[in-house]
Amino acid sequence: MLCSKCEEHFTFARPDIVENCKRNKQNAIDYAVAQGFDESHLTTLRRDLARYQQQLDAQTQHVFPRPWSTDRNFGDLFPVSECVAVWEHIPYHRTWKDLRLSASRSDCQLCMTLVAMIQYSTKGGEMESTQQITSDWLTEGGSGFPFRLRFHINQDNAPAIMLHFHVSIDSSDHIGKSSLAVTPFLTVVLLGVFFDLDTVIDEIPRATRIPRGTSTEDQTCIEFLSQTLSNCLSTHASCAPSRVNSAWVPKRLLDVGLGLPNSGSIVLVEGDDLRASAGEHQVRYLTLSHLWGSCRPATLSKANYGDMKKGVKFAEFPRCFRDAINVTRSLGVRYLWIDALW
Repeated sequence: MLCSKCEEHFTFARPDIVENCKRNKQNAIDYAVAQGFDESHLTTLRRDLARYQQQLDAQTQHVFPRPWSTDRNFGDLFPVSECVAVWEHIPYHRTWKDLRLSASRSDCQLCMTLVAMIQYSTKGGEMESTQQITSDWLTEGGSGFPFRLRFHINQDNAPAIMLHFHVSIDSSDHIGKSSLAVTPFLTVVLLGVFFDLDTVIDEIPRATRIPRGTSTEDQTCIEFLSQTLSNCLSTHASCAPSRVNSAWVPKRLLDVGLGLPNSGSIVLVEGDDLRASAGEHQVRYLTLSHLWGSCRPATLSKANYGDMKKGVKFAEFPRCFRDAINVTRSLGVRYLWIDALW
């Protein structure tokens, strides 16, 4: 799924892009004449420009012709590739703020990939929200085949960034929108140096989307929590596990297990026992501290301590506690601290 701004890279429908493609085709003809190409090549180039113009004249409102030719038998006759600008000048360029908003509020895979790659290439450094991001296609001379999609970020006080995407084309499709597919070139250019990301692509964080739901029962909310928690622990120096006193464990925790939601039994465990069994490993747990209000929640007492140690069925807990247990399990954490049950 693509947002409307990213679709501009694949529909080739914007008037300025159409004119750019036509100009490139005419440039190829002029180059071929100047270089003395044989008549067959000139005929092919002229026929392609005529084909493109005819399809433009006949196109409907929602279908635009592809701007490239299926005839690619030019070999190395065209040493210079042509560019087709997409996000270039006002009002077509995008800012870093625009890109992040689109990545968080839509399902646009290209926006999310770009945000993740930019965050990786800047190593978490801050970028001005108004920083412009431009893009263009590199196309083959003569055929006009797009072979690389590039995104550029030229910062005043930081290294320039260039992101490349490989292009695959289904030549049996005659409409530009659905005949192109891009995958990350896995290359970030900083100060003219190419960094191959093949070995570290897994380190690129997934872009975080704002959840569509309004409750932790919605899977998009859980995905949002999981992504933001992972980002916090991996990129925030003050939140890193190494900064936490791993030897300390609360007096008591609930072992919620890692089973399915709304099921199983919950067991009260002593912190000393956990610390002894964990050894040097850190005990991960979440906490629930909430406003009790006028209704006193279930609390730990001498009367129910034995039952809690044996295990209490999930359904017997109050709704607030059940929600916290489900979230804890969904985030892959086994233990939960609740202020009323310690």
